[in-house]
Amino acid sequence: MDKVIYDHEQFDVRMNVNFQTIIYSDGFIGLSLSPRHSIRAKKSLWEVYGFRLIENRREVRGIRVRSKHDMRMYFVKDVLDKSIDEPLDELKGFSMRNIYGEYGLDSGEPGVLVYREGLYTCIPPSLLYRIYDLHELKKLGVSRDVYRCIRRNLHEWPKIAEKIVGEINPISLLDNEIYFKLSV
Repeated sequence: MDKVIYDHEQFDVRMNVNFQTIIYSDGFIGLSLSPRHSIRAKKSLWEVYGFRLIENRREVRGIRVRSKHDMRMYFVKDVLDKSIDEPLDELKGFSMRNIYGEYGLDSGEPGVLVYREGLYTCIPPSLLYRIYDLHELKKLGVSRDVYRCIRRNLHEWPKIAEKIVGEINPISLLDNEIYFKLSV
């Protein structure tokens, strides 16, 4: 589920769902569904900065980004002075083109050093989209509108959760069928 609930020229707000399974001591399996919202830029770092990315590296250090490649969230550590065609130690001697070549990268793109949970990697800026929080939206003057939209959307959450549970039931596993029921 990835539904746009607020549209702005620079970003959109999407409703997402976090799934978690729980196995209880009595053998029952629980499914936890939690509403999540992401506020993601419409343009990649490369589309926003282009060849100015290296000179604007201070501006992007520390921002949160989502990778188009694996949909994970990272923090930007730095913008490297190396192109996507150069082998990098962070990628065990491979270039970013070796790893991300399927995306049709621009040869002028520098590497962006990102980290997540203490692990570092390099990703081309054309695959990285800025993630905003409500504090950053306040600077843009739209935090109240976004917050109202998120709150309004949360009122629909029980219906959405019911639809999700209905669509996944039943799950077949090793000649057993698992059914989930909604309890709020």
